[in-house]
Amino acid sequence: MLHPQGQVFYLATNGDVRKLISGNLAFPNGIVLSPDERTLYIDDWGSNRIIAVPVRSPGELDVDSAWVFAYLNGGRGPDSMTIDSDGNVYAAHYGAGEVDVFDSHGFYYGAIRMPAGAGMVPSNVTIHGGYLFITEMDQHTVWRVRTKVRSVNQWPE
Repeated sequence: MLHPQGQVFYLATNGDVRKLISGNLAFPNGIVLSPDERTLYIDDWGSNRIIAVPVRSPGELDVDSAWVFAYLNGGRGPDSMTIDSDGNVYAAHYGAGEVDVFDSHGFYYGAIRMPAGAGMVPSNVTIHGGYLFITEMDQHTVWRVRTKVRSVNQWPE
């Protein structure tokens, strides 16, 4: 994307909508909060990277202190993310046939490759009940991988 115009919005519990980031993102397609809710991770699909932005309070970001958390190699870009209770970030890597895993500091742990014949387009990920669930768009399937870490309180286990 040569002219990144992506935006990020916040929906308050009272229904108010506030624009948090305007421009400089090449198709932000997924967000996830760190377990301590101090960092918002934004997958920047068109730039094949993940941005980390400090959270000042609900609905208020410190955009001037944002940094590139991770670059992904190959594929098209991160399509969705989830996070575990240890702060590890899992990014469904669209077009790469894998879920890339980063520790809470952005260091690359490795990739969870889709099984042979599964397709190359993982699009959504979540952790629940001891499993990482991965949707894959080529074959229209949902895969699950056993995990040793717990999910964040997104889904009670």
